[in-house]
Amino acid sequence: VVISALPRALPEFSAAREMPASHWLDDWPGNNRFFLGGRLVTGPEPGMLCCTSSLLLAPVAVFILVVAPASGGHTATRGVLISLPAVLLALSSLLSLFRAGCTDPGILQRQDPKRGYTGDGAPCPARVDQIVNGVKVSLKWCSTCEIYRPPRSKHCAFCNNCVLKFDHHCPWVSNCVGARNYRHFVCFVVSTFALAAYVFGTVVFVVMRLMGHAPGGDNIQRLVELSVHRPAMIGLAIFTSCLLLPLGNLAFFHCYLIARNVTTNEEVTGVFDAKNPFDLGMGRNCRQFFFAPP
Repeated sequence: VVISALPRALPEFSAAREMPASHWLDDWPGNNRFFLGGRLVTGPEPGMLCCTSSLLLAPVAVFILVVAPASGGHTATRGVLISLPAVLLALSSLLSLFRAGCTDPGILQRQDPKRGYTGDGAPCPARVDQIVNGVKVSLKWCSTCEIYRPPRSKHCAFCNNCVLKFDHHCPWVSNCVGARNYRHFVCFVVSTFALAAYVFGTVVFVVMRLMGHAPGGDNIQRLVELSVHRPAMIGLAIFTSCLLLPLGNLAFFHCYLIARNVTTNEEVTGVFDAKNPFDLGMGRNCRQFFFAPP
């Protein structure tokens, strides 16, 4: 079966939200959790947002209370100036985290008549084909949601919903990452990487400065003595150094995906190995990411 186009509308639960929340929240078939009358939606593990927030705030608190004062000697102004970028990056990370974790990622309405099968009793095909920019794209039938999933969509096993332009399910943000919150997720990753890099670089600078002012002994002995007298500072350096490589890899990986207009799911499964019908060129792909409405 070949079809040239499908309805572009994303119903999600906008129509349901026009009714009282009790009419649809109690009967929600997926595993999502809702707050403030349905204005905020997360995945099935919203407590992970608190865990991720703690992993962000605790190192920043140590940085402000321990590292920043040691960076300027008796000059309080220098400590404040050194703390300011860390505070701004932490706020950016937290804001992006909660926007990614509490935003509808693009949940598709179940049993949507615009995406259903009307075969007059005939068996439902497992897939239908849609032509996108000259490339045949298969739309698979979801037996749970009873719809043909639009291109680039996938059923999330954790949230138990089909999600438009599904990228992946991220437990750290406690939500699926899809069409509507991907930009927030990337901002969270980049901000967190920049925060870890700034904190690590500053801690290394302060450690080198303190070792330079320490009396006698070689560098190893000075570092050991500093570890004894300032264990929080050394622990912060170790913690942030362990984060830099995975966060840096993740940030650059998503920059690569954005430049090619590919999702993580598509890259891993190799759906468009031959030709990606959604690739508009690097410049237009980047403009689409930054400026296209969610």
